[in-house]
Amino acid sequence: MAVFKLQLICRKANSIVHLRSNLETNHDALFLLYTGARLISILNKYNEKYQNGSYPMRQMYDDKLGDMLMSKDEQDFLSWIDSFESRFLLITFNDTNKMQFNLDKIFQEFVLFCRRLSPYYSKVRILTENQNHLLSTMFARLELIERIVNLLRQTLSLIAVPLIERM
Repeated sequence: MAVFKLQLICRKANSIVHLRSNLETNHDALFLLYTGARLISILNKYNEKYQNGSYPMRQMYDDKLGDMLMSKDEQDFLSWIDSFESRFLLITFNDTNKMQFNLDKIFQEFVLFCRRLSPYYSKVRILTENQNHLLSTMFARLELIERIVNLLRQTLSLIAVPLIERM
């Protein structure tokens, strides 16, 4: 059911939607869910390694995260996340004081973001060896991923779709 909800919302308002349950017609919805599951698996892998003593406790950078991320891609991802609310979740009230969101635009943009993100986490090694000179970069990347996951979880909650942890 989640795939059908996402499939409906990820389309432009004037496009035709074919509700079929095969993989060929649900690319965007499945890709969005897969990206979330993939990012969660990276976070879970760190947590497992932390629990068994292979990694130290994560350092969080909060508002200094931008200083810790070195690549242009990482800076762009952080900027996109930080501006998401102001760009897509501006709440407008109509005459009856009902909130209005442009859900199709929100999910279309999130799919495009995930398409830019996918090659990044495929080529960049997020989890590194437990060596002091590598840890700050790893922790910053993990925090970036965690922010993306939280934003995706919040966005999916607008349509009552849970973020799945495994595909």
